[in-house]
Amino acid sequence: MKKVFLILGILVFGLTSQAQTKLEDLSFVYGEDITDESGKIVEMIGEANGKIYALNLKGKDEYSLKIFDAVKMKLLSTSLITMPEVDDRELEFERVVMLDGKIYILGSAYYRRAKTFSLVGIPISDKGVPAKDLIKLFDTQVENKSNRGDFYFKESPDEKAIGIMQASMFEKEDMMQYEVKLFDSSLKTIFSTSEKVVVDEDNKKDYEFSISDFDINMSRDVSIVINEGWRDRKKKEKI
Repeated sequence: MKKVFLILGILVFGLTSQAQTKLEDLSFVYGEDITDESGKIVEMIGEANGKIYALNLKGKDEYSLKIFDAVKMKLLSTSLITMPEVDDRELEFERVVMLDGKIYILGSAYYRRAKTFSLVGIPISDKGVPAKDLIKLFDTQVENKSNRGDFYFKESPDEKAIGIMQASMFEKEDMMQYEVKLFDSSLKTIFSTSEKVVVDEDNKKDYEFSISDFDINMSRDVSIVINEGWRDRKKKEKI
């Protein structure tokens, strides 16, 4: 896997020709040019079935899936990622993941009337064709659109599972909500948990939070590091 990432890292920088260079125990295979007109590779997705998959970005939000031959490093296809509609709402692209050789596009949508923030997975064939059936992953209750929060993603070390967390703020209730789920390679839920943490607004002003790290170990235990900051009203100092 490390060799694959090194190979495609060279592709991003546009090194050319079907040549092969050896540096000590490392072997570099140079593929064909990727022009600026086609955008740039922003993420290496992985390798499966003799093909290497990469996420390509053109402009601000035009994503496509590039597929390369894993041996010759030849570009086989480029498929534009078009997010489908769910309940008359177009999904917002979140990311592409590969789990045990299976590729999924993850997209989110906010529902104003229900005040829910949803996440779905879309299976992708080895040729880059999205499936018609969508897999609902999250349907989380939030306060409103501006406080809907974000989704955070972390794959397991064996790349056969993915942990996803949704974190959002409920200002009226002075509360943070965290929902964490672990999915297998078919995007079936392995476990799910949620927690609500009350913020003491009487002594905390200008409360802020950020997710510093989100990790899964070999035993598929999930660890989350959360940074919180505020100004203490009584002590008149920033914490």
